[in-house]
Amino acid sequence: SHSENFGMVVIEALAAGLPCAVSEKVGLAEAVQRHRLGRVSPVAPAPLAAVLDDLLADEAARADIARRAEGA
Repeated sequence: SHSENFGMVVIEALAAGLPCAVSEKVGLAEAVQRHRLGRVSPVAPAPLAAVLDDLLADEAARADIARRAEGA
């Protein structure tokens, strides 16, 4: 997203135990990064693709994020 004040879909994904890939423009980007609940990317195709590749390739990271999301 180029601008999103909150990011309800982020909360919904975390509630389902899923990691998030958000742009730096999403209101919850700082919380996602601080609590390691996913990855934050600049608003551009190549960095977003790298973030998605990283999350898809790292099953342990996804499991760790899911555990952390339960307490978020």
